[in-house]
Amino acid sequence: MSQWYPIALSSDQTTNLQSIRLLNQDLFLWRSHDRVIVGIDRCPHRGAKLSLGWISEDCLVCPYHGLTYDKTRQCTKIPAHPDLIPSQKLQIHQLLIQERYGLIWTTLESSSQDLPIFPQFHDEQYRNILCGPYYYKASAYRAMENFLDVSHFPYIHEGLLGTRSHPVLKPYTVKINSKGIETSAIEILQPDPDGLGKESYVTYYYQVHRPYIASFTKITAAGEFFMFLALTPLSDVECIGWMGLAMNYGHDIPETEIKAFQDKLVEQDIKIVESQSPLVPSLNWSDEYPLPSDKLVVAYRQWLRSNSDSKELF
Repeated sequence: MSQWYPIALSSDQTTNLQSIRLLNQDLFLWRSHDRVIVGIDRCPHRGAKLSLGWISEDCLVCPYHGLTYDKTRQCTKIPAHPDLIPSQKLQIHQLLIQERYGLIWTTLESSSQDLPIFPQFHDEQYRNILCGPYYYKASAYRAMENFLDVSHFPYIHEGLLGTRSHPVLKPYTVKINSKGIETSAIEILQPDPDGLGKESYVTYYYQVHRPYIASFTKITAAGEFFMFLALTPLSDVECIGWMGLAMNYGHDIPETEIKAFQDKLVEQDIKIVESQSPLVPSLNWSDEYPLPSDKLVVAYRQWLRSNSDSKELF
């Protein structure tokens, strides 16, 4: 299934060439004066990495022989042969991009399933904050499954998202449908879920939109907290996570404080995720034994194996 992947922040004003890796493919990102260009990091002349080059007069110059490419991706200059008209074969392999949710996304396919729509990012009542990037020396599947796992809150995030004195997870249901995966309400006791200074039960609703994009909506006494996770698989065992937050309360909380809290949570997660083995999980659970509390992760692996019709699981 062809997908869109986040590769950079839209707010990054870096004008130099950037080297990016996606699914074992080397890419370059070039921020021109009026556009962002992403392409395969390879000069069609002799295969050198274009990201090692430089920008001159709003054109990309290959570091190997100085071939120059304009924003239409065509070679316009061959220094060793100034009178030679460059062949049409001397073109950068440019990729499609789109900017959404504060991120630049690209795809390795010419036609890909569109990005999910998150209404909270278009609603003025919600405050939007982008967190990350977070680097995991682990499979993107491992990072995603950790995001979907509520039962680890009392242990990995004790005192923040859960408490070990209340680890019991109440029953919930999971559905696979044409949109992806959805859960019913998942209740969990948290020490101070909304900054009111007292523990209370909160309700999570999870959705998996794409293999590497998922979200949850958390309902507390103060209001609604929404988060999406989008993963960039660099290779089979490396990935980068980007998180978008939207909340209709707590507008007076400094953004730096919110980001620091999220950074701390992800740091705790990464330590465990990077410890898991095998590095890439088996979709048929040949190396692990799932529990009833893993039903969302079980559904995720089932969904990855095949596209199912709408039905309730478990």
